[in-house]
Parts: sequence; C-alpha cells; structure tokens
Amino acid sequence: MSKEYMTVKEVAVYLRARPKTIYSWASEGKIPAYKVNGLLLFYKSEIDEFIRANKIRVPSPSHEAKKILGGLYTSSHNFPDSGQKTPRLGRKD
Repeated sequence: MSKEYMTVKEVAVYLRARPKTIYSWASEGKIPAYKVNGLLLFYKSEIDEFIRANKIRVPSPSHEAKKILGGLYTSSHNFPDSGQKTPRLGRKD
C-alpha cells in the first residue's frame, strides 16, 4: 500500500519544481497543503487534482506554424488591392 501523503521534497520532485516554489505556492494557497506538527504535507490525490485543474491547451507545432504562416504567401496578403502598381525588379522605366 502506497502512502497517501507527500512531503515538500517529494512534491517538488513530482512537479519538477524547487522546494522553495512549493513552499511559496502553499503559503499563497495556490496548492493544497496541511501543516502537521510543523511539517508541511500534501495529499497526492490533491496534487493530481491541482495538476488537472491547471491544464492548458498547448497547440501542436504544425498547427501554430499554419496559423502563423498561413496567410504569408497568399496574393491578397502580399499585394493588397490598394490601387498602387506592383514594383518591377531589375527594370528601370
């Protein structure tokens, strides 16, 4: 049977954060913690819920590339209908 609680050091390893950050989050109420006989403890199930509650959507690199580059090579993007002539390179009139 695994233990249900974790220490600051264990939470720091689990979340890949520094113990100082875990202490800060606990004191600010950002992460659920309990103080027992001067020892800061965390329930693993609550840490897992903390992770789920802070989920963000990270777009795939290909989606982001399409979003950024999508309109760069269309004629409407490069040459808007402004009534101006398109300059010709290498030719002087």
